[in-house]
Amino acid sequence: QDLSLVWASTHREEAQACLNRPTTDHLSVSNAVTPEAAAAPSRIISTFEEYWAWRGWNFPVKNPEHEKHAHNLVTHVLSEPMSVGMLLLPQIAMANSIKTKSSIRLCCIGARAEAMLPVEYWMEIILLAKYYYGGIQPDCSWKKKGLHLTVDFIGPEVLRRPPIRQICRGGGSLTLQWLYNGKFHEYMDHSKKGYVSNGVAVPSAPSPEQNASWDAMILCNPGIGHSYLKHEWKPTLDLLLSNDHQHRTPLLLTAHSWLDAQRDGLVLTDYLLEQAPLYREN
Repeated sequence: QDLSLVWASTHREEAQACLNRPTTDHLSVSNAVTPEAAAAPSRIISTFEEYWAWRGWNFPVKNPEHEKHAHNLVTHVLSEPMSVGMLLLPQIAMANSIKTKSSIRLCCIGARAEAMLPVEYWMEIILLAKYYYGGIQPDCSWKKKGLHLTVDFIGPEVLRRPPIRQICRGGGSLTLQWLYNGKFHEYMDHSKKGYVSNGVAVPSAPSPEQNASWDAMILCNPGIGHSYLKHEWKPTLDLLLSNDHQHRTPLLLTAHSWLDAQRDGLVLTDYLLEQAPLYREN
């Protein structure tokens, strides 16, 4: 049983206060980063502690001993958005195409809890792009225009609902789309065949030739190396990591634990023998 959730259930007001997002009044591109970060343009935010300090996140707990529970609680809701913000955004921000890459489309495969996460927590990615990476990269288009991010959710636990689009004050936008209730390889197959379910047509899937339809694929704690889940994931991994598709998009996986990461990594290594997966703790 998660002790932070137990604490939240017995300290509801404090927990809610910790989950409240700070205002953006103190954020601007001109003061986006510390002098140390400005002096080192390659500097990226790599821990939640660094992010909370930059963002001005408050943890108003009455008992200092409860602060760890409060941190863990907020980490739960920010885990997936910050995996994107801390791991994917820096790579895109440092890329040569940064001057023109103002719109990014991600596909969250096997989506579960992240597909039900309130939109305001996903908005943290937009703030990080504009006010942090826009500050340390002078030529970054996110500085003036902001990042326009689309996240598509596909998975057996995804419930179809109308898309949500939210505009960020100062530039940038976020669009969340719940594309398909089912597995990714099924979605791709059904899309090519013009599959219709309950009168709802499956949105068109990107073809391999389009190459940049999705800028990255995200698998949130998929457990692809778990003995009970391997066979479930194999058709999707065969599609994502086959020689014909490897060039299409980067793949970001998160894991519940180091053991899960190692097991998942072994599965990926079977597909990518020449390039072992890169592990990074966040």
